[in-house]
Amino acid sequence: MGIFLGIASQKGGVGKTTMAVNVGFSLARRGWRVLLVDADLQGGLGFSLNEKAKDCYGLFDILMNPGWEQSIAQFPIPTCMNQMELITRGTRENLDRVLFNMDGEWASRSRMQVCRAAINSLGHDVIIFDTSSGISKVGMSVCGAMDLILVPEHPGPLCIRSLPQMLRMLSSARQAGGTDKPAIAGFVFSMIDAADRASIDDQRQFRDLLPPEMVFHTVVPKHPDVLEATRIGVPVGMLDQQPGGPSAVFDQLCTELEPKLGLGYPGNFPGR
Repeated sequence: MGIFLGIASQKGGVGKTTMAVNVGFSLARRGWRVLLVDADLQGGLGFSLNEKAKDCYGLFDILMNPGWEQSIAQFPIPTCMNQMELITRGTRENLDRVLFNMDGEWASRSRMQVCRAAINSLGHDVIIFDTSSGISKVGMSVCGAMDLILVPEHPGPLCIRSLPQMLRMLSSARQAGGTDKPAIAGFVFSMIDAADRASIDDQRQFRDLLPPEMVFHTVVPKHPDVLEATRIGVPVGMLDQQPGGPSAVFDQLCTELEPKLGLGYPGNFPGR
């Protein structure tokens, strides 16, 4: 049984896809078998990791075509690391069908659960879904199929005001399924300029609103290496050659994240 982790955000531009790529890479480098799933209609995750992603069948093809989940083993494609695979968002044909039928049965919780079971059968330790930004039926359905949700935040007045909306969305996803999942893995500050004093104040205010265990200690900086790695389509860990550089930040984040995911040591995974 793998752990399903959704990366969700209230708005775009907070480094959600960057978070998914680099958390996945860091976990894979630590020995876990990782599957990244692009659940964002924009397809940023697939484009970041494999130039052939736009031509591959993926998540929305499975959701739109009942029965395709039986061929799930054909969907993962390789990435830059052996321990980490990718399922793309899907082909343009089925994305167009999705956009013309946003409230269709394909987006139901039951359909997503069927897809989750198929993906789980592939045998990965951690399955990371990069979700669409904002509040939508698609996002709700995806989040409802997750075990935990990690929320990147760029602190500011809007972030603080919209926090209750994100908490309500996750609560609604739990109520719809009648379970205690998805749980909140936590909020992590992302794309942070360490020299911005206003940002430091906003972070402090945000932390004051939540229990300490709900906000990660690790802060992901706005760093040129992270931006360059995103531009050329690799995790920053493949670009950063400096000890203690930005890739170390994601390693530190994963040190905090692993206990929340219930991970012990690779090879001693629950249920393996």
